Amino acid sequence: GVSQGSIVGNGKAISALPVADGAATLKTYGQGDFATCVWVRDGDTGKWSDGELIGHLQGNKARMALEVFDGVQSVDRMKLVRRLDRLCGEFDKRLPILLQVNMGPDPRKFGVSCAEAPHLLEAALSTEFLEVEGLMTIAPLEDGTGISNRTFGQLRELRDDLSSRFSVALSELSMGMTGDLE
Repeated sequence: GVSQGSIVGNGKAISALPVADGAATLKTYGQGDFATCVWVRDGDTGKWSDGELIGHLQGNKARMALEVFDGVQSVDRMKLVRRLDRLCGEFDKRLPILLQVNMGPDPRKFGVSCAEAPHLLEAALSTEFLEVEGLMTIAPLEDGTGISNRTFGQLRELRDDLSSRFSVALSELSMGMTGDLE
């Protein structure tokens, strides 16, 4: 079981989201792409949820991502780190990010390999405008919680190793999708 954590809502493939009930209480709302980008507002406080990109980010859409999202959970390559940092400088904006790691390795998933993760982290930590908050992975699509649990455990171990090696907190772990939640 999970001792602590938060749930990021995802409005995959919808054009509108009800603001009532549980949807409005989410602190963070994730979007996998720009086409379905909708945000949730709490009717009581009027506060909008934080919007984070949780899907793959193509380099040519990085500028749009900075205009739309409060954070990016899918930074998976050096070129994207450099582009986001440069654009953040133009916007004078600090951007919280998670580094996406392909724990599989699953050829159907995006993400840096475990072996390359230290290099990507080092590059991201050396930027002026990016704030590395942690790591993200998506488990292989195979049935059963065993594979998901093993994948998520390996990401936690990688996070612990990188935190120690680079003396950085990496307090966020983004792991899984709806089907992984028990």
